[in-house]
Amino acid sequence: MTTNTTKKTIDWIRDVIPYVKRLLQSEYTTFKPTIRGVFYRAGSEEIIPLMQPAYKGLVKALSTARKNQDIAMDAFAANSRHIIDIHEQYWEPIRFVNDLTDKLRNLHKLYYNTIPRWHNQQYHVEIFIEKDAVVGMFKEVLKDRQVRIVPNRGWSSLTYEFDNINRLLTKKREGKTVHVLYFGDYDPTGLRMSYNLGQKFRQYGIHFERAALTKSQIVDFGLDHLKNPDPQVLETTFRDLTPCKETT
Repeated sequence: MTTNTTKKTIDWIRDVIPYVKRLLQSEYTTFKPTIRGVFYRAGSEEIIPLMQPAYKGLVKALSTARKNQDIAMDAFAANSRHIIDIHEQYWEPIRFVNDLTDKLRNLHKLYYNTIPRWHNQQYHVEIFIEKDAVVGMFKEVLKDRQVRIVPNRGWSSLTYEFDNINRLLTKKREGKTVHVLYFGDYDPTGLRMSYNLGQKFRQYGIHFERAALTKSQIVDFGLDHLKNPDPQVLETTFRDLTPCKETT
C-alpha cells in the first residue's frame, strides 16, 4: 500500500509499519502512545511528512495493520474518547470480609500510602502541556512523583481556565508557592498560547515558566529543521503572527 503525500510516495507496509513496530517494541513498552504522538515522532525523524494527508494515511495504515494482527489492537491510547464506566464486580460475602480483615492488619501501611507526596512541602508544582498526544510520555516520566499533568489540547476554554486557576489558588491559600511548568510548540500559535496563559496565571501570583520548547533548546539540540509544512497549520500560524514577548 503506497500513497503519494505532497510529492513524496510513502510505502506504508515496507517503511512505516516496521518503523512503528520498532517504536512499540523499544520505546513504548511502559505506556501506550496515541497515533497522533506516533505521527509527530515519525515526522520528526522524517519517516513521513508532517502533513494532514500523511496523518490520515498513518491512521488508515495502522488500522489495517491491527485488523491484520500485524500490530496489537490495543497498541495505542485513545485519550479523546472516554467511557463512562460502572462498577459491576460482585464479591462473595466471605471474600469481602477477608479483604477488610487484611486491610485492618495492614492499616499502618495503607495510611502511609494515603499521605500525598507533596504534603507539608513549600511548593506545589503542576505540568501544563499543549498537546494531548504526549500525555502518555509525561505520565511515564512523572510516575510516582504525584505531579498533576494538565493537557490543554490547544487553546483553553474559559471554563477550563477558571477550574485550573481555582485549583491552583486553593494551593496558594494553603500557604504553598505554586509553580506551573508549560510544555508547548515553538511557533507563533504555540507561543501565544503559553504567553496568554502565563499572563492570566501571573495575575493571581502563580509562577509560570515555559519549560519547553524554547529558542535556546532548538539551537542546542539542532531542531530548527523540524518545521511543519502543512498548509492548514501554516494558515493558522500566519494568523497568530502578532508578536508576543514569550520567545525565549
